[in-house]
Amino acid sequence: MKRLKKIGLMGPLLFAVYVSPVGSVIESFGVRYQQYADDTQLYLSMMANDSAHGIDMLRSCSTAVRDWYLSKSNNLFLNADKSEVIVLGTANQLRLATTIHSVEVAGATLPVAPTLKSLVVILD
Repeated sequence: MKRLKKIGLMGPLLFAVYVSPVGSVIESFGVRYQQYADDTQLYLSMMANDSAHGIDMLRSCSTAVRDWYLSKSNNLFLNADKSEVIVLGTANQLRLATTIHSVEVAGATLPVAPTLKSLVVILD
């Protein structure tokens, strides 16, 4: 508990430095990512007609990220319920990917959202 209180006092820049090593965990799965303060976004490119492999890779990656945060040396919590999932592509690609209704992220099953807000940008 003391470690979590100290982290809250770090501020966004020091927190970003503290959690930056999680990037090597994400990269080991071939997933791209972006971090901003306490927000980490995972990006995965996949073929619309072979989405099962990509979704499985995302599930494995997000579970490894959760485990990294929960490790005794990091003592952090990843709130998967606050995560969001969106599928982007051309109209033809989205027609092929209509079977993707939900994605498991760090142990939580999340519905695919029609829109997603990233900072001040709304993706749809």
